[in-house]
Amino acid sequence: MGGSTNAAAKKLAPISDLIKLSGDAKNGAVMFANNCSVCHQVNGEGMDFGPKLSEIGSKLPKEGQYLAILHPDAGIGFGYEGWDLKMKDGSTLSGIIASKTETDIILKMPGGITQNLKTSAVKSMKQMQNSMMPSGLADGMSQKELVDLVEFLTTLKKK
Repeated sequence: MGGSTNAAAKKLAPISDLIKLSGDAKNGAVMFANNCSVCHQVNGEGMDFGPKLSEIGSKLPKEGQYLAILHPDAGIGFGYEGWDLKMKDGSTLSGIIASKTETDIILKMPGGITQNLKTSAVKSMKQMQNSMMPSGLADGMSQKELVDLVEFLTTLKKK
């Protein structure tokens, strides 16, 4: 591989090793509140932007959760694709299309902001190649914090 400057690659064990580790779900809940709740909801807490994660423990194995956090572009949830909208006034908006009719578009933006747009005001729409979830989110966490976060996520199951 050579001289990679990616901090996460140096700091984190491979996913195959991470999945063997157990974390502290209580601390993971704090990590979630501080890092993830700006775009994701769990049991009604947090912002309704990205997919709701209340039952993610039933849906994704640990390996899939690490993959989703470390490589968000690898799997973008259906209906959560990001779009760049060029407006006729020259501005550009980015977000998730919550609904679209012949006359109106409702655009969800990070932080839970919703914008109602007239379809007639949109010059062009282009689907983003990358996830709206930024890669590198785990760069600000220690390996233990990431393991704790995934431990918390695995506890979120169907009731």
